[in-house]
Amino acid sequence: MTTSDNSNMPKAVNLNELVSGDAANLPLLKHHLSKDVAERILALFKTSTYAMILLVLILAGFDLAFIGLNIIQPSDRLISGNVVMSVIGATMVQVGAASFAITRSLFKTDDDDAQTSDA
Repeated sequence: MTTSDNSNMPKAVNLNELVSGDAANLPLLKHHLSKDVAERILALFKTSTYAMILLVLILAGFDLAFIGLNIIQPSDRLISGNVVMSVIGATMVQVGAASFAITRSLFKTDDDDAQTSDA
């Protein structure tokens, strides 16, 4: 028997409740929203990392199969180390840049506001 455990799922925030809600609840709602976004960014990073690992394993499998069946020579590999590293690096940079931008906008500090006003 399987049961669905929603205790780890973040509670959805209703925009109407946020706008018409009590002002004392705003910091708590902001905290929950920030936590939810941070968890989603982490999930995105994990998913893209796992996808890149899977892609590399699949491509390596094709290479080994084609070389083993004498379809191609080892020097004529489908993928090279440079291609794999470029794909992995580009994925990590994109996710990192998006994570930084979103996190920076959600978790602003007083120092960030002071630097923006000084510019």
